[in-house]
Amino acid sequence: MKDHLILKDLSVALGDAEILRKVNLAISRYKILAVIGPSGCGKTTLLRTINRLIEEEKQARVSGEILFKGKSIHQIPLAKLRKDIGLVFQQPTPFPMSIYDNLAYALKYHGVRGKDNLDKIIEAKLKLCGLYEEVKDHLTMSALKLSGGQQQRLSIARSLCVEPEVLLMDEPCSSLDIHNTKIIEDLIVKLSEQYTIVIVTHNLQQARRIADYTAFFLEGKLMEMNNTEAFFANPQEEETKQYLQGLFG
Repeated sequence: MKDHLILKDLSVALGDAEILRKVNLAISRYKILAVIGPSGCGKTTLLRTINRLIEEEKQARVSGEILFKGKSIHQIPLAKLRKDIGLVFQQPTPFPMSIYDNLAYALKYHGVRGKDNLDKIIEAKLKLCGLYEEVKDHLTMSALKLSGGQQQRLSIARSLCVEPEVLLMDEPCSSLDIHNTKIIEDLIVKLSEQYTIVIVTHNLQQARRIADYTAFFLEGKLMEMNNTEAFFANPQEEETKQYLQGLFG
């Protein structure tokens, strides 16, 4: 199946505020989809709805349908859904424990046992995220002592430890410098060989650099989506053209 996730008439409201309005969207397997748009257009809510975090908001009302591999996300046990669809937040989120225990915690939560097993998986995911050589002699050090860029890569490695199929990323580079942004972008491109990735970004150049597809949201509506080259070269909607020209947002 080419489309990993399919959204059908997805609407989300928080109290009286409509956040997403009848969004129809297909997300392809092993591709990077960049979601762009001005602040408040519903980008983060989109991610939080896909892995059902939005339902923890007491005033949240969700209608429409999200299919993951052809099955409604509400037919999938919540713990399994969040294992299969990981979410990396805007700010790095290391736990206040050692580098090793940050990753081991996620693995143990999902039933992985045995130190040899843990060691093997942790080393592999740290290597995948380009962090192993930097921290291999300091695995017992508090993760809070890592730099911001290292903390973000650790957060990504922790998400990957439980072998998700989809990785949702909410502005993962917004608090990072140019050097660390480049490292994370290169990592995202490499990860797309094994994972389906949806990244929310305010950085239009970042979308152009790394995304296979780009979707533009405005006031909760999906205004336009296309492969990234065509999206930026020939936007179809007037609002998209104005946003890309920097006239608002």
